[in-house]
Amino acid sequence: MSKQIKRHVKRELKEEFTATTTYNITEMKVECNFLNINISFETNNLVQFSENDERIELYFGPKGICVIPKKAFTTKNDIKQLKDLVLVK
Repeated sequence: MSKQIKRHVKRELKEEFTATTTYNITEMKVECNFLNINISFETNNLVQFSENDERIELYFGPKGICVIPKKAFTTKNDIKQLKDLVLVK
């Protein structure tokens, strides 16, 4: 990132970039909203589910991917509920 862009970001964002991503997950779809951009995937298009210590990745083939950081979940039971919703058909 150039110095000019860094100064612009610092001036415009006042040191912090606070943007929240929200997720709405049902047995029918996964919705992600970030900076007023809403992306929606139907769970029946899920082709791969993977996770590591930091995140869960939901692959919807050519339609896209949804990455959810595990810190977005309050408890391990919340992660289990996500798996139950999207993996059970």
